[in-house]
Amino acid sequence: MLPWCLSAVCGDGYTHDGVEDCDDGNRDNTDMCTNQCKAASCGDGIKAVNEACDDGNSDDRDECNNHCTVDGCGNGAANPGEECDDANRDDHDECLNTCLKARCGDGVLGPGEECDDGNTKNDDTCTNACKNASCGDGFIQPGESCDDGNDVDDDDCSNRCFPHECGDGIVEEGSECDDGNAINDDGCTNVCTLPVCGDGIVQDGEECDDGNGSNTDMCTVGCMLARCGDGYVQADNNETCDDGNTEDGDACPSMCAHCDLCGDGIVNCFDECDDGNTDNTDGCTNFCAPADCGDGFVQPLGADQVPGTADDEECDDGNGIDTDTCTSDCKAPRCGDGFKQLGEGCDDGNDIDDDACPNHCVPYECGDGIVEEGSECDDGNDVNDDGCTNACTLPVCGDGIVNGTDECDDGNSSDADNCLSDCKLARCGDGVVHAGVEVCDLGAGINGENSACSTRCIPTSCGNGVVDAGEECDDGGDPQSKADNTDSCLDDCSWNECGDGAWYRIQTDTGNPNAVEQCDDANSDNSDECLDSCEYNACTDGSVYGHALGAYADPDGVGPKTASPGPEMQEYLCGIYPGFDPECQSAMSGGAAAGKPSPGDADNRPERIRSATLEECDDGNDDDNDQCTNACTLPTTVSSAP
Repeated sequence: MLPWCLSAVCGDGYTHDGVEDCDDGNRDNTDMCTNQCKAASCGDGIKAVNEACDDGNSDDRDECNNHCTVDGCGNGAANPGEECDDANRDDHDECLNTCLKARCGDGVLGPGEECDDGNTKNDDTCTNACKNASCGDGFIQPGESCDDGNDVDDDDCSNRCFPHECGDGIVEEGSECDDGNAINDDGCTNVCTLPVCGDGIVQDGEECDDGNGSNTDMCTVGCMLARCGDGYVQADNNETCDDGNTEDGDACPSMCAHCDLCGDGIVNCFDECDDGNTDNTDGCTNFCAPADCGDGFVQPLGADQVPGTADDEECDDGNGIDTDTCTSDCKAPRCGDGFKQLGEGCDDGNDIDDDACPNHCVPYECGDGIVEEGSECDDGNDVNDDGCTNACTLPVCGDGIVNGTDECDDGNSSDADNCLSDCKLARCGDGVVHAGVEVCDLGAGINGENSACSTRCIPTSCGNGVVDAGEECDDGGDPQSKADNTDSCLDDCSWNECGDGAWYRIQTDTGNPNAVEQCDDANSDNSDECLDSCEYNACTDGSVYGHALGAYADPDGVGPKTASPGPEMQEYLCGIYPGFDPECQSAMSGGAAAGKPSPGDADNRPERIRSATLEECDDGNDDDNDQCTNACTLPTTVSSAP
């Protein structure tokens, strides 16, 4: 039912059920509701805001189609000059975004194509048939040496698109074999020939193969290693003769060498070695006997002449005395050899460092790096705060030394100073009240949520500047802010919001989800100066300003958060709008005072709030010819709508 019992008409802002589709109360014919109160639709001949055109006919081939869009590629209809039009932006289906049918060579990957590079080259990665290039397609692409387009593997071009070569596993003309590997001593050589003795490759059944026809070196022509008695004199084998047998009674002894003198460089007869020189330190003495520890000759490389082996000699004094300058095993004396030498306090010949004799052959003492009886540790240094103290004791909390996991160590058991008895630094949440620093401390996990002690170790309460459990905000860090109920946070630690009677005019915390207010009278009466939306009652807002509350007052004396603003707010309003309140001494001018914030329309709002004449009506529109004028008064003559 319309207010004031007037007849319903199109444009009054109320939808008449069964008669009107809509009624937006305006004269704009291009929005979603026409001036005939019909819902806008394509084909009604009216170009709405969501339409590109509207010619009011059903001809889909003219300039404006039946979807009220301008003709062109992508409208879903194949217009002249277009091969197709599927009205989508998918460029990989049968119709391209250019409204041409997809085809091989158009540069767009379409149905059934492996590739499409848009050119006519067959020697790149995509052929003219829109197939990916591959060996065997008949076109030589990068990386191929040939491509005959067949699957015959033993012709001039293999199925790998490379000419045949030895090692590819295919026996072609001129090859004896081809096993396709790089192993030279199997059944086929790396030059694709069958193995034979004399080819220089040691094959199965051969002792050697030097690839020559000589029988006097270390490998015979029969691929056998040279040996005494094979009938061939091999000088490299120290042979001076070889009669093909190993008998001693004939012209050639069984060693295949005639007995010569020691030192001739030939080992035969009774020689154990013969290096042909007079050096007694090279592993073979001048007596043609191998060097040995105790022979009086120092062999640095030992009898085997190999450095770094056990028989290398450091000295050789030719005697068996172990306590002189050379031991019986030809080693220089050292701590740990089991022999007490000059300058050693002991030598037990083992590598146990914590027995009666340490590994440096000197008696024990704290700081020598040896943990002996009576010591807990010994790190061999004078650093007191590492893993071992200078008294050779393990570090413990309370010894006055900060080490290990200690954060501090003051050597006492007091928990009220900076260092706790467990050697941890005092901190809020450790469960101990730090004297002179903390007011309270309930411990980790207890301070904070639903606790009487906050995470800053001060008692939880509204006004401590910390948002504790049950609080929405807390601006108590600033005493002036806490007492100001015109900002974002009230003095009870709740958000300032519309309807609480406190005028929210200054935003101090962006966490407040509520908007700042023009007024707040804490009631739902929309006929007084302040609406329940906390906006001023004004003509054309749809709410009839029927009565005034009178001058603002503070009846209970507790400040702004009351049913009506207190003196501070009244003074503020009076400063913004001179003449707003009867107690203001200057005449109403409608302008904002210098330096004062204005909550909105400073030029007109005072007249709308404290108008001498209340409103007779308010229909919320700016139509001056309907049942309520733009001055919110009833017209002199009200006629019923036809």
